[in-house]
Amino acid sequence: MTANSKGEHSFASRVLACVSDIPPGRVMSYGGVATAIGSRAPRAVGRVLARSDHPVPWHRVVRSDGTLASALRNRQSRLLADEGVPMEGDRVVMEWAEWSVPLATRYSAALSGFQDASETGMQRRPPS
Repeated sequence: MTANSKGEHSFASRVLACVSDIPPGRVMSYGGVATAIGSRAPRAVGRVLARSDHPVPWHRVVRSDGTLASALRNRQSRLLADEGVPMEGDRVVMEWAEWSVPLATRYSAALSGFQDASETGMQRRPPS
C-alpha cells in the first residue's frame, strides 16, 4: 500500500480495503464504494478494480441499478449466484443485497482498512 507525504493512503488502497470488506452474499454499487472512501468518483472505483491484481471480491461491486459489468457479466453473475445474491433477470435485487459500510468504518484518506488494528481500534482481516 502506498502513502503520500502526508501519510494518506492512496485512492486505490482505500477502494481495495472497502471492497475486501463486502461480505459474501452482499454487494455495493460503485457509487457506494466511492462514498464509503470519501470520494465522488464511482468510475474511478471501476478503473481500480479493473486494473488491480489484488485478490479482492470485485464481483460484489455492481452498478447502482443492480446491473453487472458488461465485459464480465457471465462470470460475475455466476460468482454472485454461488454466494446466494438475489437476482431478478440480469440484475441484483439491490433492496435485498446492498451492503452499507457501517459509519464507524468509513474509509477516509487518512485511514485505511489495511492499517494495523491497534492503530485504529478496528479489527479487520487481511485480504484473502
